[in-house]
Amino acid sequence: MRISVIIPTYKPKEYLWECLESLAGQTLDRSHFEIILVLNGCNQPWAEEIKSWIQAHPDIIIKFIQTDQPGVSNARNIGLSNATGQFITFIDDDDYVSPEYLAALLNASKEDTVVLSDSRAFVDGIEGYKDSYTPHLAYQNCSKQNCQNILHARAIFNGPCMKLIPMSFIHGFSFDTTIPNGEDALFMFSISKNIKKLSYASAAAIYYRRYREASATTARKSKFFWIKNAIRLNNKFLSAWLSAPLEYNIPFACNRLLANIKGLAWHLKANHLST
Repeated sequence: MRISVIIPTYKPKEYLWECLESLAGQTLDRSHFEIILVLNGCNQPWAEEIKSWIQAHPDIIIKFIQTDQPGVSNARNIGLSNATGQFITFIDDDDYVSPEYLAALLNASKEDTVVLSDSRAFVDGIEGYKDSYTPHLAYQNCSKQNCQNILHARAIFNGPCMKLIPMSFIHGFSFDTTIPNGEDALFMFSISKNIKKLSYASAAAIYYRRYREASATTARKSKFFWIKNAIRLNNKFLSAWLSAPLEYNIPFACNRLLANIKGLAWHLKANHLST
């Protein structure tokens, strides 16, 4: 198996079918990839709906797993433990990808390289894409220069989506289920010590990011939540860095610590303005 596609989902709505249909329409031979769909938390009626979709697509290799334990990090970890692919790619259940996405990622892949893709962002219910979407701008700039510096490519690199990762880079690592926000950036930073090369998929590989009002990224939380989360997150970053300080990109590590502080300030300001 070449690619394992890991999709965590929780109480999915219609957007999940758009995500899955985008994978059903891939130009890559279906024998070369598997989908690992992890339904975390509530079971019905979503499990039966998912099983119905799977039955309607018998030619797709898909593993469906349901767990009563909620949390996107837990779901991703379950996906990783069930993956058989040489490479891993993550897709959120409310996003979708272009038809050439997997083929273009695989075409640019090597055992010692993480492949980054282009992306476009849109707001649910609003036509068009956000021209100022940072990962899209970073891809356009970095791909032209074949940028090999993780710090410069951080807008694409920081999260687990929009990329193809060799499974060998992930062995021994998992998503931290004790961190409710920022755990994806922590995971990517943790495995970054194994990453020596970056490559860029062709512009045909596009990850479409959906923004929803009620999604986890837009849900409002208290000031205490953000302060507690930022302290724990920076402690986790420091712990990972100090475990092998010379193996990590030092400017990238410093940037991550500062980004967490900046993120805390932004959330506190947004919280203040909304009250």
